[in-house]
Amino acid sequence: MMSHRSLCFASLALIFPLLAACASPGSSKAKQTVFAPGASLSEDESVADALGSALAEFLRSLKEDGDFMEDPERQRHGFFYGSLRRIAPQATPVVLKSYPVGSGAYMVTVAFYTGTPDRLALSRVAEFEALPAGDSYRFQCAYGRNTARLAQQTVGDVTFRFEGEFDQERAANFVETKGRLEALRGRKPVPLQYDCFGGLQGLLRAFGLVHDASKCNFLERDLGFLWNGGQRYSTGTGDESYLFGYVRGMLAETASDPGAIYSPYLNGVAAYYGGYGLSGDTMEDLASQFRGEWKRRPDIDFLEEFKKGRKSSVHRHFSHYVMCAFLFQAIVERHGEAVGLQPLQAGADGERFFTQLESLLGVTEADFHDTILGLIKV
Repeated sequence: MMSHRSLCFASLALIFPLLAACASPGSSKAKQTVFAPGASLSEDESVADALGSALAEFLRSLKEDGDFMEDPERQRHGFFYGSLRRIAPQATPVVLKSYPVGSGAYMVTVAFYTGTPDRLALSRVAEFEALPAGDSYRFQCAYGRNTARLAQQTVGDVTFRFEGEFDQERAANFVETKGRLEALRGRKPVPLQYDCFGGLQGLLRAFGLVHDASKCNFLERDLGFLWNGGQRYSTGTGDESYLFGYVRGMLAETASDPGAIYSPYLNGVAAYYGGYGLSGDTMEDLASQFRGEWKRRPDIDFLEEFKKGRKSSVHRHFSHYVMCAFLFQAIVERHGEAVGLQPLQAGADGERFFTQLESLLGVTEADFHDTILGLIKV
């Protein structure tokens, strides 16, 4: 059954061809903006005019300006603005509602439709904060306002902000692993704010993404990611010890050459420290799943599966990530964690990966399959 919100969006899609006739009262700039029937920016005509002009310019810039993301506020909230930038050039924005939030500020909700009038798709619904700026308004991401209600607790050098209950033990595990990785990278501890939302929807709404048709629980950045120069970490997991996203972000930020990072190995290292993705499967779980796959398909070739990349899946995982976790574990057991991190710089396409495996483990492509069988203890 469709929710009330979904029905509203569907109704807007059906009447979209009529929206072009709707406009805000006020300046010619404001009238360039499309409004849903009954929507207005303010009951005060002068405020509506100023908001409308500022919004029209903001939406034009979002759609057309190549340097839109160069503003520091937009770089800081790249997760939010990046989502909008991906569809803005081909989207039609429609103002849904606006309401005052005190001190002259407003919250403005805009839907972004893509497609043609006879075949529309609701791509995004975003809520912006409009702050007074002289005689005009400045539109920005409302993350600060939307997260002000979160509870807060500090453990070590990490300030956790969260919804609901707080698990002290899991928080302590996160802090311990963070310090361990920083020491491995020769990095002084960086104070971190970890905003831990109870679900993906809470994470999206915090940034102002009321709806994002591109998001699901298994896309790269939805689970957890570092931002603001590595000082902030946000997840939609409800888990104080969700390390998978942190490890990926922190190792990428401290890489000597970020462009040379071999992402399958990076994901494997993240799975080793934090469990795989959202499932949290441990190394023991992953090995058991691979043993099960081998017993089910004894003719499987793990080198072939590795080279398939994201097209290969054992137990709903990207197999090359998991095999990298097994290999990292083997290097750690033989040489220690610091050496285990060396293959991270194997090249974006892994051009030096097998050379490094041979150097560190004596593993070549010819015996890769048997090596994996040994690592999963077949």
